[in-house]
Amino acid sequence: MAELYGGIRKTFTDWLFYGAVGIPTPYVGAGVSLNHVTYDGNAIGGGGKDTDFVAAGYLHAGLLWPIGAHARIGLDGRMVLGSDASLNGASTAMDYEQLSLVFEYWF
Repeated sequence: MAELYGGIRKTFTDWLFYGAVGIPTPYVGAGVSLNHVTYDGNAIGGGGKDTDFVAAGYLHAGLLWPIGAHARIGLDGRMVLGSDASLNGASTAMDYEQLSLVFEYWF
């Protein structure tokens, strides 16, 4: 599976203690995920190769902690929803959830 996604994010800079050392900054976001799914036929049951192109929505939210004047580290939770692929005549949901470690640096 290959994925290309884009969307919007709202960072809550009006958070009560924004920018204070050790205080996290929350954010939320949403967007569109475009997925190219390939099945190579080697799974149980075979069936040959097939591909599909699927559009879906995603939601994400997280917290960022300042670790210096120009850097933050954080956690991001993301959900992809509504990604039903059709491979070899069978429909399968390609939805997923993930938790990622985030590092931001700006200059």
